[in-house]
Amino acid sequence: MRAWPHPKKSPSPSVSVSVSVLVVMPFYEGIGLIAEKNAVVLDIGRAYTKVGYAGEAAPRAVVPTPVELRREGQQHHGADSASASSPSECATVAQRRARLRDALVPFVHRLYFAHLLVNPKDRRVVLVDQLLGPVLVKEVLSEVLFRHYEVRGAV
Repeated sequence: MRAWPHPKKSPSPSVSVSVSVLVVMPFYEGIGLIAEKNAVVLDIGRAYTKVGYAGEAAPRAVVPTPVELRREGQQHHGADSASASSPSECATVAQRRARLRDALVPFVHRLYFAHLLVNPKDRRVVLVDQLLGPVLVKEVLSEVLFRHYEVRGAV
């Protein structure tokens, strides 16, 4: 490391001179400081979705939740992927899955690239979700995050 003195001129015509030191750090020493990036926190609620970074006091964005996710939350007591037994129920579950996937892909894209301005591959995700929420939404969301956006990990 090198140091250069920077003299400051005193406002009065006295003899005293103050000296500050500028420390220059090589580039490779700074790389370790930014190696661990904050995780993305994703809270999909019934009406609004909050998204931000772990360690921050407030979310970066609060946006309306897509209508398809709201409908799925209201249909939570209907047929779910775990309880589908007849072929007609399986077809409707497959249709609901496809509808959710079609709604989640652009929604997650907007969250990452318009609101957070980060690449999803670079950050881990913390999902804040209802414990007794619809299982289908959790499955499709994790499928979209891991297969489509290739996130590093989710908790």
